[in-house]
Amino acid sequence: MPKEEIGANAIFSGPNKGLSIVGDYCYSYSGLIQVTTASELLSFTTGKDLILAKFQFTMGEDTTDNIVWEISLNGNVISGSLLESAQSGNPLQPLYITLPPFSFVEVNATNFSGTPTQRKCYAIVQGRVYK
Repeated sequence: MPKEEIGANAIFSGPNKGLSIVGDYCYSYSGLIQVTTASELLSFTTGKDLILAKFQFTMGEDTTDNIVWEISLNGNVISGSLLESAQSGNPLQPLYITLPPFSFVEVNATNFSGTPTQRKCYAIVQGRVYK
């Protein structure tokens, strides 16, 4: 198998809302985001290839707040998850979504508990790029 140069974007230098592509794989990690009202966790545009992506959401603390995660594709909400409390299935089951070429993807989280309390939330995307 020939060696492939992967470029500078393959170096993990910390959380990044953008999408990094290395060969046939891609990833994005939000890092810790303190969520109150609608908060952006990830935001990126896919390249010229199709991506089969796995989205994973989790809370970083024990709470009974209701957190809603939404995935938008080109400005339209296409999927999401509700975590009614950190005790109920944290992390949430992953969502597998096919991302078309040249698509704008956003992942947002909102605390719907009616409290201004910030909650520790994370979003991760890992996927396979089909060229």
